[in-house]
Formats: sequence, C-alpha cells, structure tokens
Amino acid sequence: LRGSYEEALPLLTLDEEPFAHAGWVRSRGALATVYNALGEHARAKEVCDHVERLQSPVDLEFPAMTLSVQLEHALADAGLGNFAAAVARLDALLERHSPGQGPLTLSSIHETRMRVAGAMGDRSALEHHRACMERWQHTTRIRSLIAHGERMAKEALAAAGCAPSQRGPEIEPGEMGQPLT
Repeated sequence: LRGSYEEALPLLTLDEEPFAHAGWVRSRGALATVYNALGEHARAKEVCDHVERLQSPVDLEFPAMTLSVQLEHALADAGLGNFAAAVARLDALLERHSPGQGPLTLSSIHETRMRVAGAMGDRSALEHHRACMERWQHTTRIRSLIAHGERMAKEALAAAGCAPSQRGPEIEPGEMGQPLT
C-alpha cells in the first residue's frame, strides 16, 4: 500500500464479485490490513471471515495469494483482545507451512506472531519470533525485506513497552546475492 490508509480505503472497498480476478483474495487481505491499521479490527475480522468462508482447501496451498488474509485475521483477533485465538491461528500456520521452508511465508508468519507477542507484552515470545523472522529474512538477502523486519521489530518492542534490543547480524552489501523467488 502506498499513501495513507485513508486514501487506500475507497479503492479497496469497491464492490467486487468474489474471485472475479486472480488477486481478489489478496485485495481483501489489503483491505483487512487497512482496517487493522486504522484500529477497525472488527471490520478487518469481518473481511477475513468472509474470505475464509469462501476459500477452498486448495486455495490455501498458495500462500503468496492467500496468506495475508490469514495473517490479518490473527492481527484483528489480537486487536480485539482475543490473543489466544491469534496465537492459535498463527501457530497452526507455522505448523502447516514449516515443512515447505518457504522463507517469505515463514518470515511473514513469524513477523505477525512477533507483533501479536508485542501486543500481549510477552517479551520472551516476541524475541523468539523476532529471531525466527530475522533468520528467514536473512536467508533471502532481500534488503527491503530485512529493513521491513527491523521496523516491525521496533514497533513490536514499543508495543510491549520494551527498549529496543541489540540488532541481529548485519549482512554486508557485498554479501548480498540474488533474491529468492
């Protein structure tokens, strides 16, 4: 998303037929992201519930297209104070996707789990999932992804009321390889 969340909202709330295009689920994930960012967690949860009711198990085999809805659902649950549901949803996603060892998928799940831990004030879980997120992000060598993770870690630490902790190992520019796809 670019610009402000308020600017994105009218573009994402267009009345679209479910699955009318290949990116429909992803666009609903973006809408849930906006609602969560604006503190409208109940609306984000409604969007996610609606999409998840319409998806088939086969749809869930393509996390690049569908994972954002599941992650935003967990963030909506956490925003509504239902931390147990958020943690259970994310832990189930980790169990489902860990065998594939997809670094982008797993770093995204651990990032969200870290953010939920921050909202819960659980420093131990926050640091565990931060380390896992960073490990997966660093395997990609994608600088923007690593920088995003660092920003999210700072936000999670702030949400937990913690001072920023020591940063993980830096990757020097000369060590950067081709990004994974």
